[in-house]
Amino acid sequence: VIAFLSLLCLSLLVVVIALVVKCKTRGSLFQCPVQWRLSFSGAEKCSRCGKDWLDYKGSCYLFSTLRHTWNDSRADCQRKDGDLAVIDSVDVQKFLTKGGYMMYWIGLKRSSGSAHWSWVTGETLKGSYWAGPTTAGDCAFLDGDLPLSNWGTSKCSSATFYICQKKN
Repeated sequence: VIAFLSLLCLSLLVVVIALVVKCKTRGSLFQCPVQWRLSFSGAEKCSRCGKDWLDYKGSCYLFSTLRHTWNDSRADCQRKDGDLAVIDSVDVQKFLTKGGYMMYWIGLKRSSGSAHWSWVTGETLKGSYWAGPTTAGDCAFLDGDLPLSNWGTSKCSSATFYICQKKN
């Protein structure tokens, strides 16, 4: 009986060691959140980005669960070592729109009283996905309801969700 229990304990120890080695080689398997949205095609569900961030084409994206003004949203993203999201390609536009059915601040703002739009990086807006006229406010949001032509404007003092971005 003692020999059988010793063999069983040894077998269990080998299994535990094998599982630990397997988990370490696969990365932070147990740190990935359960609530990843499966509708984000092309996104790595377990990545170097960290908990709650999605990894897509060299950047990490975080969809907030809180509502803030544009300035407070940007400050929160910066506290997380990022900034509000910059949409610089149709791929990123489609990725950020998939699975989202809410409005999210993005890193696009107009200088007060002008028609000049620029990203938080300082880059001037080139291509755009406006849904309509840009007269309602000086801050831009992405309406996740449609894949293209879904940017809108609002007063920067309005509160809504936001998307943070950082390099991975």
